[in-house]
Amino acid sequence: GNCSGITAGGLANVSGGDCQGISIGGLANVSDGNCSGITLGGLANVSDGNFQGISIGGLANVIDGNCSGITLGGLANVSDGDFQGISIRGLANVSDGNCSGITLGGIVNHSSKSLSGISFSGFLTNAKESISGISLSGGSIQSEGDICGISIGIIAGGSFDLEDEIDIKLYGIKAANAKWLTIHGISIDIENQIKGCAISGIYTTSKEIKGINVSGIYTRTQNLYGISTSSVNYYDNLQVGLSVGIFNYAEKLSGVQIGLLNIAKNNPGWARYLPILNVHID
Repeated sequence: GNCSGITAGGLANVSGGDCQGISIGGLANVSDGNCSGITLGGLANVSDGNFQGISIGGLANVIDGNCSGITLGGLANVSDGDFQGISIRGLANVSDGNCSGITLGGIVNHSSKSLSGISFSGFLTNAKESISGISLSGGSIQSEGDICGISIGIIAGGSFDLEDEIDIKLYGIKAANAKWLTIHGISIDIENQIKGCAISGIYTTSKEIKGINVSGIYTRTQNLYGISTSSVNYYDNLQVGLSVGIFNYAEKLSGVQIGLLNIAKNNPGWARYLPILNVHID
């Protein structure tokens, strides 16, 4: 049945219903219903319903519903619903719903929906729908939707999906759209639009860039509105603004190119291919 108050078990505390209060288990605390309060488990804390409060598990905290509060897991914190609060684990924080708050993961932070707040991961931060706030990763930051806020990654990481096998292909920062500040030591791959400031160690690609882009080796986009500096700047359609690099190419230039070789296909014949400087002002 239900359990309320203070329970302490040498091996485990098991409740067939809801649990409220303080529960201390040498190995585990298991509730077949909702759980609220403080749970301390040597190995794991498991709730088959929603959880509210503080949960500390030597290996894992597993909640089959929504979770709000503070969860500390030696290996993993797993929520089958939405998560709100602070989640810290040695390996992975995994939420099958929306995740908001502070998540610190030794390797992976994953949300099957949206991730918002402050997130740090050693290898991969991943959310299917969107990522917003401050995201710091030693590896990759990925979303099938938008990334908005401050996103900083260092090296490439593989993709992660609970329904599929781990993809061995490596990514830097990858999303549908990226807004404000996006920085990665290797690559930035944005499907539609980068808005704000993007800095990559090797390359940046997007259909459109609005703002400032800095890439170590290669930048390619259909349209640039702003400033880009890279060894190679390649614009399949339109460049509006300033491009600085060794090689600059624009199908349609409305601005300035500075580099060893500058190509503006909409310039008159004598001015399409110029060293040092090329200009077209509409």
